[in-house]
Parts: sequence; structure tokens; C-alpha cells
Amino acid sequence: MIYDPTKGDPDSEIAAGTPFEAIPDSWICPICQTRKANFIPYCPPALLAA
Repeated sequence: MIYDPTKGDPDSEIAAGTPFEAIPDSWICPICQTRKANFIPYCPPALLAA
């Protein structure tokens, strides 16, 4: 799962506009059931110059 702060996580009652840092540490991923502490920031792959 890639958390999108513009959407929040309605299934977990996390409002749209909530930054990941503001989600409670007790939050559990609705897809894989892992804890917030196990998430890492997503960095999209850089495009290689031709």
C-alpha cells in the first residue's frame, strides 16, 4: 500500500489531508495488517536520461 495523504485511509477513519506522520502509531495497514512502524517512504523511480 502507498499511503496517499490527500485521500487518507477512510477504512481506518484517517481523514483526507492527514500526513503520514500524524497517523497514530497504533495504525495497521488495511491490506497487509502490518504496523505503521514497518512502512518506509515511497520514492518513485527516477527516469534515466537517454
